[in-house]
Amino acid sequence: MATPTITNPEGIDVPIQKLQNRFTNNLWTGVRLDDATKNKVYNSYGRAVIVEGVPKVFNPAAVNNGYYELLMNDRASAQSFFIVNDNNKVGFDEFEADVSLYFMVNLEHLSSLSTRAEQEVINDVRSYLRNEPYGFELTAIVSGDESVSDFDQVKVKDNLQPYFCFRFDMTLKYQYLC
Repeated sequence: MATPTITNPEGIDVPIQKLQNRFTNNLWTGVRLDDATKNKVYNSYGRAVIVEGVPKVFNPAAVNNGYYELLMNDRASAQSFFIVNDNNKVGFDEFEADVSLYFMVNLEHLSSLSTRAEQEVINDVRSYLRNEPYGFELTAIVSGDESVSDFDQVKVKDNLQPYFCFRFDMTLKYQYLC
């Protein structure tokens, strides 16, 4: 499935899509993939929703009413998506929202290290957030089972070698252009 983007994003979707595109074009693009993993990819999704404990992203090409489940799978070396808290601060010119950026990765596909390279992978993401924040301010990095505690379908085995789940909790300041 191609990673969906919004044709004309507005408001909160502008910085989310900018970061989504930056990740798609730069994050883990130089990863060495051997014959066993040559078809693995990184999918950077935009804003998702949680439906009955399962994160889903809207894609008109997807079956099941246009929503695609975002759970750990063997078809991708890594995937990421954003969840926006429903309670946002609003003003006349600027808005503020709490946003979580989730990652589900296969460490064996992303690192040449022989150890569990959790911190290496987290640092890859953190460096992109630091260099191009797009209005995002990092407030916490959560890893392990706690990072996906809102998802009923994620199991403990989804966070054991070679798999790793983590999230970046952030505050996002954004505007609507009039």
